[in-house]
Amino acid sequence: MKKYIDEKVFYENEILPHYAKIVKFIRKASGDSYIAEDIAQDTLLTAMEQIDKMKRYDNLEAALIKIASNNLKKYFKRIKNKFDFTPPEKLEELIDDKLEPMDNAAPEIVMKAFTEEELKTALEKLDEKSVKILILRYYYNLSLKEVAGYCGMTYSAVRINHHRAIKKLKKHVTKERGYDST
Repeated sequence: MKKYIDEKVFYENEILPHYAKIVKFIRKASGDSYIAEDIAQDTLLTAMEQIDKMKRYDNLEAALIKIASNNLKKYFKRIKNKFDFTPPEKLEELIDDKLEPMDNAAPEIVMKAFTEEELKTALEKLDEKSVKILILRYYYNLSLKEVAGYCGMTYSAVRINHHRAIKKLKKHVTKERGYDST
């Protein structure tokens, strides 16, 4: 019973105060508050399960950050395995109603304007990275932050690539249909 009380006191006084720093670290690394909270809780659970080992660390904060970092890597690896895919046969399934407008010309208008044949032709004109981003975003319904984690890119890079891909698709369709692309 005394060991349990000692472990509880150690956990509450030494480990738990680092929770906010862990959340901040993971939020900065992942770009997502929900993932940060989840990973931070997993980190505290791991620390609790390995409390005897945690007591031996001189720099407890560094050990907790390392555990959090490993948990984040495992999280992104699970996502990558979960969404290991080959491009879908019916590419019109890439289209959904949850598009984030990137400029005045909303991407959903562009995406919904495609026939399946136009979409296939337009996607062939894009580089592999752009196609992967669009498939993850619209076929697998991932947020741009989740796409960034899957692709090993920053959120900003994914957002920019996504925006450029939508612009290229719009340009291709307007050109193919014989419209002015301005």
